[in-house]
Amino acid sequence: MTITYLDLSPAQRASLDSLPFDGNHLVNSPPGSGKSLMAAQRALMLALTGTPTVLLTRSNLLRQTIAPVVSALGTQDHGGAGLGRPLLAGPVVRR
Repeated sequence: MTITYLDLSPAQRASLDSLPFDGNHLVNSPPGSGKSLMAAQRALMLALTGTPTVLLTRSNLLRQTIAPVVSALGTQDHGGAGLGRPLLAGPVVRR
């Protein structure tokens, strides 16, 4: 299944469209509201501008869950970040 910008709800699209491309931003919503999908779409939008982009996740489980979505958006999981290809990374575990 491919998720695109048009698959986001009107409210999600409006939120993404209103964010400037610079700076850090916080999205606060309840579970299941699509925050991870918005983050993946935002990472793609930034990468397409040529901005080096890394999408960090809080846990490896979340990274594994959204990896197919990021991949379907035309990005790369744990690959070389480049134009249109944000890097998706989970937490680093030190032993």
